[in-house]
Amino acid sequence: MASQKYILTEIKKGYNLSWYVCSQCYYTGTIKLYDDTGKVYFTCSKTSGSTSYQSLAQGHDDFTGNELYLSVEIPQSTKIQQSITANNVTDAHAVKVGQVYGFCIEDSTDEDYNDFYIDVVGWAKKDKPHSAAKIRRMRTQWRKWYPVQQTTKQSGNSVP
Repeated sequence: MASQKYILTEIKKGYNLSWYVCSQCYYTGTIKLYDDTGKVYFTCSKTSGSTSYQSLAQGHDDFTGNELYLSVEIPQSTKIQQSITANNVTDAHAVKVGQVYGFCIEDSTDEDYNDFYIDVVGWAKKDKPHSAAKIRRMRTQWRKWYPVQQTTKQSGNSVP
């Protein structure tokens, strides 16, 4: 039995998580996403020997741990190989707001890297926009802290 554990270091505590897992391999296998606190975000298994394309899992959750792990177990395989893509998600100012991981897993010797595909994405949570009422309250408070001074005009100069 072959197994492999990956640490997804760039997905931070509090990120929103999303995932997708599919397979088209002959072998069976189990994929699990979990964290250092023991919380399991998903576990999915391919249980048939069919080589047709199969969607195994998709979903989302909030990442509440400190480290995120992905494990791959393939009982019939002797060695798991992988091609991993990892990219930042950035905003319009090139500030990092998330992380994307794509795992292309090879379970045998044909090296097509299409036996399992796992996509995990994490985004920083977006603050909720302020309501109009809250903005008015904030402006009122701001005016109390920083009152606007009235000015009068004398000979072309403003005098407070």
